[in-house]
Amino acid sequence: MAWTNGVWQFNGQSKAGAGGHPAAFPIELPKRCLKLFSYVGDTILDPFLGSGSTLIATHLNNRQGIGAEIDKHYCDIAIQRLQKEAKINQIDLL
Repeated sequence: MAWTNGVWQFNGQSKAGAGGHPAAFPIELPKRCLKLFSYVGDTILDPFLGSGSTLIATHLNNRQGIGAEIDKHYCDIAIQRLQKEAKINQIDLL
């Protein structure tokens, strides 16, 4: 309930922590949005995958995630982050 009132406060995401992506945001941001606007088991589409923060949040919060990204370099960053931070293996990423 507290998330629906006022201003959210949480730490930011460093560029280095997101594999060098220039517009990285902390996993806490999509996590809160997912918990407010979706249900466990829902499928979430991120049409601008970037460094993968939204897909990490979906996995850690029992949602399914689909991401699209036109830059292969950022796809590679997202895959590495998903494997490291969400403990997802390569086969599950297909």
